[in-house]
Amino acid sequence: MTEDRIREILGRVASGRTSAAAALKLLRHLPFEDLGFAKLDRHRSLRRGVPEVIFGEGKSAAQIAAIGARVVGLGDNLIVTRLPPDKARAVKRSLRALDYRFTAEDEALIDRLVASGHPSTPGFNDPAYPIEGRRARTAV
Repeated sequence: MTEDRIREILGRVASGRTSAAAALKLLRHLPFEDLGFAKLDRHRSLRRGVPEVIFGEGKSAAQIAAIGARVVGLGDNLIVTRLPPDKARAVKRSLRALDYRFTAEDEALIDRLVASGHPSTPGFNDPAYPIEGRRARTAV
């Protein structure tokens, strides 16, 4: 939840447009909300200035969609990392707000920072895990 959103809620209480009970309901899950399979950091944007981040490789499409629906439903943004195109398509069917981007700049950054075949990057270097539109890489 952003500082602006918290200020908006508090302002609505101060002006009498929202009851304290309604505001408490909106703020109840701060700073964390446990979804059972993931714990959302509801204060990340307030503390760090960036939205919630999901490691997409470690979650199913259904889990990502559920997290996304919760975060977006509360008026917040999120970032999903390591999300292959097939999983992105599955998430997009459930979460229409998904804006999936894998650009030439992303590819160039990966090429610059990660040596081909590096064991920590199976998704980007393993031919068994292709990324749509990604050119073949040779070892450096």
